[in-house]
Amino acid sequence: MANDMIRMSGMNSGLDTESIINALTANSKLKVTKQERNILKYQATQEAYQDISTKITALKNKYFDVLNKDSNLSGTSMWNKYSSKTFVEGEEKYVSGFAASTTINSQAGDYKMKIKSTAKQSTYTGKSLSSNAKISGNTMAGLEADKEYGFTIDVGGEAKNITFKAGADVAATLNNINDVLEKAYGESNASVDDSGNEGMVYAKAGENGEVEFVSRAGKGITFSGINEMKDTNVLNFANAKKGTNTLSLQVGNENVSVSFQTIDKDFFKSAVENGIINTDTGETVGITDTDEEGNNIRFTKAAALAKSELGENASEEEIDNRAAEIRAEWSEAVTTYRSVTDDLKESVRYDSFKSWKENASEEDINNLFGKALEKQEKTLVSGWLEGENGIKEAYDSYVEGLGEGETADDIYTWAQNSEEEAVQTKFAEFTNKYHGTTETEEKLQQLYQTYTEGLEEGEEAKSYDDWKADHIENNSYHLNKESWKSSEHNMFTAYKENVYTESPSNYDLSQTNVVNHFIKSSLKNSIGNLETASGVKFDVAVDSNNQATISAYTEEPGANEGDDPVRTPVRVSVTIAQGSANSASDIGGTDSVSAVSQISNATKISDLGAAPDENGMYGFEINGQKFSFDGNTTVNDMMKKVNASSAGVKMTYSSLDNAFTLTSNKYGLDTGIDIKDGSAGLLGKLGVEDGSIKNGSNLVMEINGKTVESNGNSVEVDGTTFTFTGGTDQVGQEFTVSIGRDTSAVADVIKGFVKEYNQLIGDVYKYLDEKPEKDYYFLADQDKEDLDLSDKQEEKWEEKAKKGLLYHDSTVSTAMSKLRTALMGSIEALDGNTFSLSSLGIKTSTDYSKHGILVIDEKALNDAVETHADDIQKLFTDSENGIMKKFSEAIDFAVGTKSDSKGTLIKKAGLKSGTSSTDNELYNLIKRTKTNIASLTKKYENEQNRLWKRYSAMESMLGTLNSQQSSFNSYFGGMM
Repeated sequence: MANDMIRMSGMNSGLDTESIINALTANSKLKVTKQERNILKYQATQEAYQDISTKITALKNKYFDVLNKDSNLSGTSMWNKYSSKTFVEGEEKYVSGFAASTTINSQAGDYKMKIKSTAKQSTYTGKSLSSNAKISGNTMAGLEADKEYGFTIDVGGEAKNITFKAGADVAATLNNINDVLEKAYGESNASVDDSGNEGMVYAKAGENGEVEFVSRAGKGITFSGINEMKDTNVLNFANAKKGTNTLSLQVGNENVSVSFQTIDKDFFKSAVENGIINTDTGETVGITDTDEEGNNIRFTKAAALAKSELGENASEEEIDNRAAEIRAEWSEAVTTYRSVTDDLKESVRYDSFKSWKENASEEDINNLFGKALEKQEKTLVSGWLEGENGIKEAYDSYVEGLGEGETADDIYTWAQNSEEEAVQTKFAEFTNKYHGTTETEEKLQQLYQTYTEGLEEGEEAKSYDDWKADHIENNSYHLNKESWKSSEHNMFTAYKENVYTESPSNYDLSQTNVVNHFIKSSLKNSIGNLETASGVKFDVAVDSNNQATISAYTEEPGANEGDDPVRTPVRVSVTIAQGSANSASDIGGTDSVSAVSQISNATKISDLGAAPDENGMYGFEINGQKFSFDGNTTVNDMMKKVNASSAGVKMTYSSLDNAFTLTSNKYGLDTGIDIKDGSAGLLGKLGVEDGSIKNGSNLVMEINGKTVESNGNSVEVDGTTFTFTGGTDQVGQEFTVSIGRDTSAVADVIKGFVKEYNQLIGDVYKYLDEKPEKDYYFLADQDKEDLDLSDKQEEKWEEKAKKGLLYHDSTVSTAMSKLRTALMGSIEALDGNTFSLSSLGIKTSTDYSKHGILVIDEKALNDAVETHADDIQKLFTDSENGIMKKFSEAIDFAVGTKSDSKGTLIKKAGLKSGTSSTDNELYNLIKRTKTNIASLTKKYENEQNRLWKRYSAMESMLGTLNSQQSSFNSYFGGMM
């Protein structure tokens, strides 16, 4: 109850005032509780109506929706179902690879079939890939004797990092490699030759000078890398291209990959030349910036540049498209420039800080710490002031009262200089809080005494002054100097804010410097953060010419505490992965040499040996459909993309044949497969480009003595489609297909409708027949408090309260009556007699208590479906007298949702969702009742407040009288 009145409860009178007032206002409280019960009842009633509406709607959706062709009793599709039977030499049999698909347009009859030739799909079979992984002999021949090299090899999913020494020639090098491979993968003693250099996995000299890697177990081999193991590896990014680069770094038996971005030296050129980036000031033109005439600067300049590039004859569309491309290039350049220059400026600031710190005196450090303390105090006290509503309101009023052109002080400065006593008091309080000096001297003395009393025997107490200094320090918020000095970040922040002089002349924001800084940061942030599982770390140093030196090391703690860690260099091999934006010819180093002996679903495209295009992508074309993949795409994902496309083929790979196959989705002579390899030569590496095609063939058959040819694998005759997916063994086969009306489907749908209609009757009359439990009402919160029932007791009470909510409800009864009446309709049959549901063996139950459920004589129904199919269809679908038309109208009478003709149940309670859920009688009744409750609650609170006021006044008066009587007694007692 929201009021601030002080209530005196029987302090002087001895009365239980609260109980008395609650008793006097109980009637008002009960009125509120009764209305709360009513809301719960209305809500439960609404849920009951909605449950019935949902069940009726479900019946309607299943048997009257045009989208449900197989069960829509009011449509035509369901009544015109046909089925087929296949006979071989007069006996019904299943014919493999054959199917007949009927439609509502099928015609009943027999079709004699004879297959002369079956349809076939076109297939393009790639050549089998080599069973061994091969690399160029020049790779081995180019290795320097006695130098250590490394590569990665995967045999049947078992990957190893191999390091070996190059020999005097290729043969010696192969011997050294095989020695290491034997240790890595083991050997087969039965197959090792006299030299002992052939194990389960080995390398050998192949044809044309190639080197082959062989698995005796026939497992697939993927080979990648091969580069010298060095203390340092040098890459030159002075002329780097834009894009993603991937390096493979091998150390010992471990291998890690790292990707990073580079940009070319002309990346910002267009934006700078067109004034979008100013490299003198570092300013950039934003997307929405306009010139003096209000024109968008980027749009105007991009359009002018596009016209200049394309010439006078370019169309408006061409100019617009090119201008959009230019703006996109500028947006990328601006975003990158802003990010890099921010980082570049911070680097310059940090270099300045390091130089300052090396030469800073203790006095310099103390001064900087003092500035940090001032900032911290101002920040914390300002925050505390902001959190004080009264102070914040006063400050806001001060800001609002400033004249035009006047600058507002921050809240700290304003409070510090304020002449208002309340503001001065709070400012002092918060300043003392910051310094830990909020306690009075008296309080400090008490705390000191507590401290001394709590000392252990023999423990020496601090002097009061020392204890006081420590106590204030512990309760203060200010920085600890030693902790602050130990944090370089803290010192750097304070240096930037108080010592460093920010000036455009401090920074070189030219294109070249920004590009160099981007590449330097990209390398350091990627390679510099690498670490292998065994703890090998990597370092990269980039000089002013963008030459990057990459090295590896392990790190151990120093011999003594406080010593710097001890680094031990580790030899590392660095190779540039295929598909990188920059190759060895661009930045130096060694390109990755890769070879694959057997492809798996997990094989990456970049491992297949094809060279990517200038964008680092691989692609090809099938039947005019172009495909493009990045190097990380797996063979499985590549095939999925092809198979899901509109190229009209299915791509598969056989590990047994080690070959790819393309199969057309359609059958017939016209289903050719046209392939075209991309610049990366991917189809060539897949063996597809050099494969062979086998064209498809048409279906030729004889139907009822007439020869029919189809350029697919199916033929449509009289509304029925005959499909043949079998092989050549079907040729010459003869059989008969009998097409007839599918009466079983009609009977099944009618049975289903009757079953669900009867279920609806049962569900609805559970509500209508259930009598209410008059002794039980819905429990409001006050009722639950008064009755103090357990959760289980409350649940049972609620169940009884919900009974009979719709007992003999006229709205629901009328709706159900209309549904029953609709099913009593009839039509004139083809023979002139009256035809109704009873003609089908469907009659109303004679048991009155079952409320008109339908009873089916299944034999009579099946007989009627066989002999009176057209009459049954008319009974259900006739546009004037059909029972489904009348039944549908009866349903709409109950649950129709059209705004101009809502059903009676929808008007009453709406549906659970949609606009009707808040546009119905019960919703409005609940809304009005809630308003009434608010009014009654207010009256109840006012009545309580009025009585409390009177009783409190009485208690106050009695208190005064008691005090006076006590004085009199004391006075007269003293005289006696």
